[in-house]
Amino acid sequence: MARVSKADLEKKKAEEQTETQTVEETKPKTKTVSRRQQFKEKKIELRKQASEIQVEVLNISDGNAYFVSRKTGIPYFDLSPSEDTVLTLDELEEVVRDAKGFFTKDVLVMTDVYNEKYNLVDIMEYLKLKDYDKAGYDYLEEFIVDSSDAEFKSKLENESRDYVKRIACKAIYLDATEEYILPRSKETILCNLLGLQLLIGENER
Repeated sequence: MARVSKADLEKKKAEEQTETQTVEETKPKTKTVSRRQQFKEKKIELRKQASEIQVEVLNISDGNAYFVSRKTGIPYFDLSPSEDTVLTLDELEEVVRDAKGFFTKDVLVMTDVYNEKYNLVDIMEYLKLKDYDKAGYDYLEEFIVDSSDAEFKSKLENESRDYVKRIACKAIYLDATEEYILPRSKETILCNLLGLQLLIGENER
């Protein structure tokens, strides 16, 4: 058997490295989809299905909440305190566009999405309400997550209704992210203080 010289081995090794490099260069590169691109794609999907996706909205204020479409003149809702209704996403988008204060001033809160693919966070991002919900709310999140039921109840019983509403809005948002599940005990405390039957929609559980 003929011996293989060191020069031949080095030549073979160099050829193998070249072949490997060529194969790696010809491999299709996996496309990385950025979060911005994912959001853009989801926004397009939501827009296409806006007339089909239904969102539950709850009046957590002390007074009635009334809205009539400027485009059609059709009343979308006339909600008494603690009353809820269901709007399609395109109707909800019109409400946010023409009367955003319903949501930024804690009059209305979205509590459920009747769709298996999308959740409340998706809808809030689509309607550009997510940043409002997060801004300045770190201390509320800490209070909701870290307080015991007794501490939670004791503090809220001595706070204004507006403060309790903000806690309720933040609690709904946190629960929708699925990073934190609002305990039934705390949900009951909030419902009792706001005169509600339910805070988190059954489809979001």
